[in-house]
Amino acid sequence: MLADVGHIIVVDDDPSLRQLVTRYLEDHNVPTKTASNKAELNRHFEGSVPSLIILDLRLGQEDGLDLLKGTSNNDDFVVGSPAAVA
Repeated sequence: MLADVGHIIVVDDDPSLRQLVTRYLEDHNVPTKTASNKAELNRHFEGSVPSLIILDLRLGQEDGLDLLKGTSNNDDFVVGSPAAVA
């Protein structure tokens, strides 16, 4: 079992990969949200700040690093939410 963490957001434009990672995390009792693009990711920041973002660097028409830079304008994200990129 993974350590007690807040929720994790899995960002990937490939539904199969998003589902695979999400299923693994949920099987280990980790609250998980998903997004396939910048708009969906931004909606998740409206309610709470994630403990971690797992981010695909190549999101179709969007660049994962640019997307990450855009979320870093949120001060809570900078302080509390590391990102893992692949």
